[in-house]
Amino acid sequence: AQAQGYVEGEVLVKFKSGSLREMAALDQIGGRIVRDIDGLNVSRVELDPFVSVSQALFRLRSNPDVEYAEPNYIARTFYTPNDTSYSQQYALTKMACPAGWDRTKGDPSVVIAIIDTGIDYTHADFGGLGTPEAFAAAKDSIDPAQFGPQSPRVKGGYDFVGDDYDADAAAGSPKLVAHPDNNPLDCDGHGSHVAGTAAGGGVTADGTTYTGPYDAATASVAFKVGPGVAPQADLYALRVFGCSGSTDVTTAAIDWAVDHD
Repeated sequence: AQAQGYVEGEVLVKFKSGSLREMAALDQIGGRIVRDIDGLNVSRVELDPFVSVSQALFRLRSNPDVEYAEPNYIARTFYTPNDTSYSQQYALTKMACPAGWDRTKGDPSVVIAIIDTGIDYTHADFGGLGTPEAFAAAKDSIDPAQFGPQSPRVKGGYDFVGDDYDADAAAGSPKLVAHPDNNPLDCDGHGSHVAGTAAGGGVTADGTTYTGPYDAATASVAFKVGPGVAPQADLYALRVFGCSGSTDVTTAAIDWAVDHD
């Protein structure tokens, strides 16, 4: 049962210190650690079947040896933002992006990890070939000229789940079984949209990748797709969603990003 918006039967816990204290806290809830997320110093704890998430959180949060305890929330994508100010489209001004752009347009030494549905690294916005044929070919094999350390923009990443994964699937469904691999190609579009907003380089009117310069003259360029907020930063594609549905593995992706910082 996952209608609550979190994974039933487990919690995320950060203990203060000491293995003996951890064991005592786990005994309170009949729990066991199934994974340590080292980059965050957080443990993913499986609960005793007779202990609910709310009961476990109450006991853990009352324990002086626990820094914090939270449900393992399930994240979901939205094709259209549910922001009531969506139609106003003033986010860039609210983020003070124009002032930020006076200082930097991003830097290749900064890599932004996009934790989402993956990235279509074949898209011209990220230096890819920008053709349907390139996208189709990428489903079967990775072209290092478009994805990886030697590619223009998307320098690496990981697919934690596979195409069919859905954390909201019914108990026993094969969709609850992740099939990870090294190819985080986007089959939904949401992650590519986010990546383009964050660090897309831009696509000119003729469909080719815009490579700069990013200066006062940029506004005069005829764009099919405009540059993102930090068009000179690089990207990691961390795919935590299948082609549809929800996810409960975002913490693993955060851990990956920390390890590759």
